[in-house]
Amino acid sequence: MIFGDEVQDWSKAQWSLVKRHLADDGLFLLVGDCNQSIYSWRGADPEAMERMKTDSEAEDLPMNVSRRCPVHAVNLAKRIVPTIEATDYAENGEVLDLNEDATMAFLAQEKSALVQCRRNAPLAAWWHQCMRNGITAVIRGRDMAQDLINLIERFASAENLPMFLESLRGWEVEEVEKCEAIGPKADNRKHWLIFAIGIDHADQNPRSALEPRYQSTRRLR
Repeated sequence: MIFGDEVQDWSKAQWSLVKRHLADDGLFLLVGDCNQSIYSWRGADPEAMERMKTDSEAEDLPMNVSRRCPVHAVNLAKRIVPTIEATDYAENGEVLDLNEDATMAFLAQEKSALVQCRRNAPLAAWWHQCMRNGITAVIRGRDMAQDLINLIERFASAENLPMFLESLRGWEVEEVEKCEAIGPKADNRKHWLIFAIGIDHADQNPRSALEPRYQSTRRLR
């Protein structure tokens, strides 16, 4: 028997490889959710689950009950996936629609809060806002505080504050140029740059935000 999980993210090549390893009298047990198919950009087959059902003549056994989400969260999800249901013992929970100021106020009064995002990069600007407001924050997978310390130490040999700031402006220009060279794939670098130089909005273009300093620094080169 071959067990497969998150099969909605499999590619055609992966499915072909798995089929070759199944014995003549073997069985598949494949688990996935076509509504969570989000990796086509890296080669996942958007039709993976339908393809697997057709190729293997599999029996479809729906699992429509969410055992991790509160009732109000499930009701929100039902707008996209009408078949999903909460368990009988699920808590009601709460769904809030907050603007940036309300979000900061909410995070400030909570002893602990978890902010989930599919990618880490957009969280950089929020981390920056938390630091500004005296709210301890951590992005798993990236030590933002250490990154800032490393950046400061990189120019710590400057003889005075004006020289330190001038070195930092030169670094800003180099990072903007790297973002432009990389193009759309520069998302992680762009959001780190947003954090490091204090741009408030993640959709703001680093070059336009830095244009006055960018021009003056180029003249100094």
